[in-house]
Amino acid sequence: MCWNLILVAPVWRMLRTLIPTFFQAVRNSIIGFVAKCGLKINLNLSDVTPNALLSELLEKIKTIQNAKILILIDEYDHFTSELLGYNKELFEEVVFRSGYFRKFFEVLKIGTKTIIDRIFFTGANPFTLDNLTSGFNNSTNLALHPKLGDMMGFGEEEIRKMFESFGTSKQDFEELLPVLKNNYDGYKVVEENIGQIYNSDMVLYFAKDYFDTGRPPKNLIDENIASSYSKIKRFIELSHWESNLDFIRDLIEDKEVNMQLTTKFEVLHRFTADDFKSRFF
Repeated sequence: MCWNLILVAPVWRMLRTLIPTFFQAVRNSIIGFVAKCGLKINLNLSDVTPNALLSELLEKIKTIQNAKILILIDEYDHFTSELLGYNKELFEEVVFRSGYFRKFFEVLKIGTKTIIDRIFFTGANPFTLDNLTSGFNNSTNLALHPKLGDMMGFGEEEIRKMFESFGTSKQDFEELLPVLKNNYDGYKVVEENIGQIYNSDMVLYFAKDYFDTGRPPKNLIDENIASSYSKIKRFIELSHWESNLDFIRDLIEDKEVNMQLTTKFEVLHRFTADDFKSRFF
């Protein structure tokens, strides 16, 4: 079963629309899961909260099969990041005081004791799950695992094989390589990795245009994933805005930046300068 919480983000400005939008995302996922797996169960799909619907689903699955399920929550931090960057008080209202988001994660936590084998979260920012539900302290952060760093991008040999498989000659690839290296290389997720990795999204964006037209794209940056300046501005203003601005200038001017990488964001505490820098890691 899979949820993509990025679907909730467009309505973060309107508190009254958050609950029905979140419910719709959960409801659609559960309906698709039941249909795809051919489960012979009936669920109450009207006038129920997301956590109540999820709880009912897990209870009914337990009665019809012994096998456990795996839950994937993609972009789990997107909703939190968008809401926190917009209005911290609104974030606390939705996640903590009203509690509907928190209660949903509590159902997942309880489910791990029975029908849920494991939960796999993906996201860009390591917000602690303790912020979402109490006692969620048995998770493992795999982002910096030395054996998994290479999965976050492409190696140079992988890119070479991809271009050659689409008919690019070795000579033509060698001419393209400096462009790819200067714009998309330079990522090193964990210290143990040998060599650096290329941004996979940007390489595929470049490759699509090149394979279609025989030329590199005019704009070497994929606008679909370019960071919103207004979003960066909101996080700059969360705290330490002067040092945050200095950090942005250093990045633009390609200066070396030193910091202590934050591996868990405690959203109820004031953001430190290192917290801000870590969002760009």
